Amino acid sequence: MFKLKYNFLVIIGIIFALLNATLLLNLYGVSKESDAFFLATSIMTALQIILIIPIAQFLPFYNDYKSLSIKKSHDFYNYLLIVSMIFGAILCLFFYFGANIIIQLFAANIDTERFIILKKLISIMFCGVAFTTSRELNFQLLNAEMKFSVPYILEMLPNIFIVMAQLYLIFTHSNNIYLLAYAYTLSYISSVLVSCIVINKTLIKFYFINNIGNLTSFFKNSFSMQLGKGIYHFLLPIALNNFLVTLSTGYVSCFYYARKIIDIVNNLLLGPSARILRSRIAKMLSHNNLNEIKKNINLFLLFSILLFIIGMLVMYYLQEPILKFVSNYKLSESDLIHIKRIFLSLIPWYFFMVAETPFVILCTNAKKGLIFICVNALFIILLNLVLLFSTSLGVYAIGFATAIAQFSNFINYQFIGKKILSKL
Repeated sequence: MFKLKYNFLVIIGIIFALLNATLLLNLYGVSKESDAFFLATSIMTALQIILIIPIAQFLPFYNDYKSLSIKKSHDFYNYLLIVSMIFGAILCLFFYFGANIIIQLFAANIDTERFIILKKLISIMFCGVAFTTSRELNFQLLNAEMKFSVPYILEMLPNIFIVMAQLYLIFTHSNNIYLLAYAYTLSYISSVLVSCIVINKTLIKFYFINNIGNLTSFFKNSFSMQLGKGIYHFLLPIALNNFLVTLSTGYVSCFYYARKIIDIVNNLLLGPSARILRSRIAKMLSHNNLNEIKKNINLFLLFSILLFIIGMLVMYYLQEPILKFVSNYKLSESDLIHIKRIFLSLIPWYFFMVAETPFVILCTNAKKGLIFICVNALFIILLNLVLLFSTSLGVYAIGFATAIAQFSNFINYQFIGKKILSKL
């Protein structure tokens, strides 16, 4: 499960993510531009949840089709590729013309200066996000066929393209942040084109198919599953961003810099193993292999929690000198203190996310969409209630609220996951 070659690929991705953050700090520091850029990328990430709805459960259903017939699994993929392209194009137009509504939803109280920058950024990024459905479909197929390297490489493209744009801005002494949005868009288009070429040459030949029979159960399960996940991943940034924009300019950037540090460490240490576990459990469930599922879950928990604790301890002590260096000492002492404290406050939230990962994967592959709706609805309710009653903590209220809400999720997913295993 913990394969070194995938960790090397993640390290390369981490290098570009670090370069992205480093150059962003050098170009914009903690400012209205960096605030707007972080808000824009968080909005795009949330909207992608909607775009994945039609193909969310491709992986387990693809394995089911493949166990019956290779031809059926190929038909299934090609049909969904056409659906994903149409769906993405339609929603892209809807997002583009509804930009004002989307900003009001995610950052209702944002000031005029940041609003103007944010609106132009997301208007450009919408063109790239339209390719999310096809991109995710291709990545799920490659993971199903155990070709993990290709998705890892292609997932680096947004950071690679943005880093190239940032270097151009530095060398030309420009401050045009909108170039980063164009780079973001181009990276999504490129990742779809490259993944399609790889799949066509090595796995499945493309052909047009307009009907493969009744897919009601697939679309219904994908919708319910993604609705459950969407409650978390769509409503979470709405709650956090609307809270953050009520604070002074710069707090958005400090929060997302701190979160980016945790994400980078977490992805480096645990990203590959979680992806491999997901594919393995999908196949094991198709064959009702209870003992192997338990073995893989226990192995993941043992190593992932240990690596997480070590990684966060090391980064806590190293982040201040690293931030000073990568920002070329442009960050003030106040900004550094805020980032370090926010980082510390967010660790419990991420710890519970790591601990619940195998049980979330189990529920996903068991096609239990209703579970996600109920559990994540409780998460959002708890999060907003705690935020409401802890506003006196300022930006640190987020760490307090997310820890309580995520602990609730961990307890629920663990309980449900064990119930699923007991019924195999």
